[in-house]
Amino acid sequence: GGIFLENSISTLSNNEIFSNTVLYFGGGVLLHDSAATLDGNTLNANHATSNLGSGAGIYAMTSSATILRNTVYSNTAQSSGGGMLFNTSPNSTIIENTILSNTANAGDGGGVYFRYGDGSLLRTNTIRANHAPTNSGGGLYIDQSHATLEFNSIESNTAYSGGGLYSSGRAITLTANTVVSNTALMGGGLYLYYNNSTLNTNTVSFNRATLDNGEGGGIFIYYSNPVLNRNIITFNYADWGGGLSLFRSSPALINTVVADNTAGEYGSGLSIRLNSSPRIWHSTIARNLGGDGAGVLITGMGCSVGMTNTVLISHTLGISVTLNNTVTLAGTLWHSNTDNWGGGGVIITGTHNYWGDPLFATDGYHLTPGSAAIDHGLNAGIAGDIDGEARLGTPDLGADEVAGPHLFLPLIVCSH
Repeated sequence: GGIFLENSISTLSNNEIFSNTVLYFGGGVLLHDSAATLDGNTLNANHATSNLGSGAGIYAMTSSATILRNTVYSNTAQSSGGGMLFNTSPNSTIIENTILSNTANAGDGGGVYFRYGDGSLLRTNTIRANHAPTNSGGGLYIDQSHATLEFNSIESNTAYSGGGLYSSGRAITLTANTVVSNTALMGGGLYLYYNNSTLNTNTVSFNRATLDNGEGGGIFIYYSNPVLNRNIITFNYADWGGGLSLFRSSPALINTVVADNTAGEYGSGLSIRLNSSPRIWHSTIARNLGGDGAGVLITGMGCSVGMTNTVLISHTLGISVTLNNTVTLAGTLWHSNTDNWGGGGVIITGTHNYWGDPLFATDGYHLTPGSAAIDHGLNAGIAGDIDGEARLGTPDLGADEVAGPHLFLPLIVCSH
């Protein structure tokens, strides 16, 4: 194999570690009980070949490693962790690495695999074109680990489920990551499984779930109750839930943009089904296409959905609610839908309904002066908008709050 460090705090820098083969663990570097630092190395074309072969580039066991500025590419594990695998390695730090074109042939985590790694940090990494063809987590697989991911680019990875990222068990925190152009049969961009994570200011775009009746082109949330705030979910595709699909899940969605996604069958923007009861505040759901044409589909049975201060525009059908499900709306701007709502379920539209053009900027969700969304929201206790700008006074509808003071025209009463 390559390099083995045990009980080590040493630094390994600026090495080329390539074309090593092991049966089991760590074709390039194997760390055991080590707080070592790997800085500026290139790990290429290493292999772990047995049925248990894992962590072909780097394998860390009970190690709090620091992995900085390395290039880890074209490594292959027969099992899990084509590029890197961290097993029971809490408080590891992975920063500014390029993790490219690695493969986990018959396991999880084509690029990176984490298991039992509480307190670990992944920041400003590029995780691209990695593969887990038969299992989960093309870019990353995070299992039973309270990890934090910030400012990473997760792009063009492939897997059976969770093309960009698959996370199960313990909650993770995702902040300001870009999850783009990943592909899986289910959960093209992100797949959250029994996972009450926090997702803030991420962009999830151009991902695909390709299975017939596959779910969650951008994000698939399964038996999970995460909190999503200030995320952009655009231009994704799946048969069910082009942008976002919920199954037995009740997340909170705040300041969310779900726009320009496509469904092959149902729920072009969001698919909400089978005992899912999300609460959705200040979201912009716009121009989602395909399938049944519903921007939001609520189906299965036992769903009770609350939507407050929503902009819901440019769909064949704004909201579709099937029998034995309920949606309650408070403060909605409708515009350019062929039909605003329909279906055999209970639809409570409330009294604060508005019709008019939101006058979006060219990005498709920021409001411009004169928008029909301005000053029509209800006070829902949401302090800021998708840009972190304060919502003062009567809030605007949708994810964006128009910056600066609003124009209030005087009331003119005419008497005869």
